[in-house]
Amino acid sequence: AAAGCASYARIPTAAAARTPAAQTLYLVGDAGLESPVFERVAGTLRAEIARDAHARRTLATPAVLLLGDNLYPAGLSRAEGAATPEALALAQVAERFCALSWREEAVSIRAVPGNHDYDQDAIAAARSEGDITRWYVLDELGLPHFARRFRQFPGDVPPEIRGSADLYDRIYATPDALARFMDPVRIDGVSAIAVVAIDSELLIEFFDTGRTALADAYLAALRSELRAAAAENWRAIAAHHPLETYAKHRPGQFLRFVFGPGWPQFTERWHAIGLLPPLGTIANIYWWTLHSRQDVHSEAYDRYRSEIYRIMAEERVPLFFAGHDHSTQLIDLGEALGGEESGTAGGPLLVVSGEGAKRDPTARGRGTIAYHTGGGFVRVAAFEDRALFEIIDAGGETVFRYALPRPGGGAP
Repeated sequence: AAAGCASYARIPTAAAARTPAAQTLYLVGDAGLESPVFERVAGTLRAEIARDAHARRTLATPAVLLLGDNLYPAGLSRAEGAATPEALALAQVAERFCALSWREEAVSIRAVPGNHDYDQDAIAAARSEGDITRWYVLDELGLPHFARRFRQFPGDVPPEIRGSADLYDRIYATPDALARFMDPVRIDGVSAIAVVAIDSELLIEFFDTGRTALADAYLAALRSELRAAAAENWRAIAAHHPLETYAKHRPGQFLRFVFGPGWPQFTERWHAIGLLPPLGTIANIYWWTLHSRQDVHSEAYDRYRSEIYRIMAEERVPLFFAGHDHSTQLIDLGEALGGEESGTAGGPLLVVSGEGAKRDPTARGRGTIAYHTGGGFVRVAAFEDRALFEIIDAGGETVFRYALPRPGGGAP
């Protein structure tokens, strides 16, 4: 059923959890901004985790997965010290996550990098802000409580490294050094789903700058990591950039060209200007031109999503988690990217969860199962035979519930 600014559909309650899940995973994307939306989402997330603990709905401690753009607008500065504006902004955001606990245990926080965390440029070695190294040495920012619970993937700091400056010199020596540091890796602290993290911004930039050999090596490392987890009940890839979207980063939809980039929800007041022809078309053409590398229509982005999808199809990986667009979307990738002609409808499930602090207009497209905007997150409950996905809005209402049977495991 369609309802205003979102698509809501409810499945029979029999598909809801009757027994405790092995673990729950909360997907919260694009949350790196202290905003009214983030304040509501963080409060609801705390309440939901407390409800899990009280009802004993999950056996293991839940984990929160931050799906990139963990600090707006340009990541962490190269400037030293804990009192930089960027460090203070991160401290405000981190304070909300430090309050997450389950029974007597602190909830682990895992993250993947996004384009804003890099200040839109992952490869460039000589810049004043936006390099990724400070995320791996958060103690330098005076955030010891957050640092003990937070870890960003991929990226494993060698024991001989002494601080972010040392790490910067090591991984930015060459693009190859950065690529090897950011090689795909399984995220720890998530036991019920084998989640492999990739650096999608870096991979897109490899394609964008013609570094095909580095991209091929990176994709080979991803395939190897997925095969190492082939015996697991559930496998997923986590990245910032989704493989498909019908929100802000797909500006080429027909009605968006007519009514402007705010169609169909018009989440900002200025979006209403697009209703006056031909202003919507003009605004959308401007948007198309301005943000090319971060939009799915760009050549580099399209190469990224087609290569990742091919690996998922060949390795039979059922799940992909992403943020980037400030909305929530559940999309059947088999229908969206494989197409009816290839007979892959009912293929991997894409979960876009990027409305942790902002909101984007979003729409229905090929393969859409559900979509929502306005603030929220996704709760994933993993069972041996199925995974249950719940879209929870900023007010705490479960607006959509979807059960996915384990591949080869029969009906949920």
